[in-house]
Formats: sequence, C-alpha cells, structure tokens
Amino acid sequence: MPIYEYRCRHCQHRFDKLVQMGTKDSEIECPVCHEQESQKMVSAFGTKGSESRSSASTRCAPAPGGG
Repeated sequence: MPIYEYRCRHCQHRFDKLVQMGTKDSEIECPVCHEQESQKMVSAFGTKGSESRSSASTRCAPAPGGG
C-alpha cells in the first residue's frame, strides 16, 4: 500500500496516510479535525540507487540564502 500526503481542506493540516489503492480522497479523514475533506498533495519521492548516480528527486534543495 502506498503512502500519500494529504492536506485537510477544512483545517489545512498536512499529514501522511497509508492507503489502499482505489481509496477515494473523500474517504480520508483528517487526524486533527476528523473531517473527510482531504486533498491528495503532490509530494517528492525518493529512489534507491548508488550515491554517484542518485537522482534529483532524492537530493535536498538548498535553503534560501545559501544556508
């Protein structure tokens, strides 16, 4: 089962949820306010590979201001 990132449309809380394939977003309950108004977010993912050939999706972006 994949883990998806959601944002509650009611309280704006962001959370991760392990869900079965085919589960509708409207069935996902927010763990904070318990409303079923969740929206699936687009999130980064990592891949397994060697350090020298790691993909951009596994690297962290530099902090603003170069820090």
